[in-house]
Amino acid sequence: MIERGHPQVSLVRQCKLLKLSRSSVYYVPREQCQEDLDLMYLIDQQHLETPYYGSRKMRVHLERQGHRINRKRVQRLMRTMGIQAVYPRPRTSIPGDGHKVYPYLLKGLKIDRPNQVLATDRVHLTVRYYPKGQNGRPPYPLSAMLRVHCMQLFYNLSDPAMEDALYEIESMRH
Repeated sequence: MIERGHPQVSLVRQCKLLKLSRSSVYYVPREQCQEDLDLMYLIDQQHLETPYYGSRKMRVHLERQGHRINRKRVQRLMRTMGIQAVYPRPRTSIPGDGHKVYPYLLKGLKIDRPNQVLATDRVHLTVRYYPKGQNGRPPYPLSAMLRVHCMQLFYNLSDPAMEDALYEIESMRH
């Protein structure tokens, strides 16, 4: 983007043309000091054991190990490493805008025998490239393979020739 030492266009002119501040061009990031790297290693190790620790508990943990550190520094180091405490976020049970609510279709239905209700869900996966087929069979989407598997379980079909026949049915492919 910026070419230093260009023979025709100066650095000031390049910054003006790209609408960049010159200070961002000259900026050289500081290297992390060894103490920060050591603390980041300890934070990472503790985060693997207790991913629910936020900056407050992490500070207490580090102080118990003999490190004098404040919470703001722990926050900065965790943010630098991309670490965040794992806990339930607020408003997770409230549906978003445009979320369709599906009706419960079994309301009032008495389920009193096995296999009366088959619990399935339509699987739609967008996979750009499928793995190559084996045994000369063309590759099929995962949803088609799951559908064939459910058919085998439902009708108790375990013969490999029957599996090939199911894959050849046009309605099973899509």
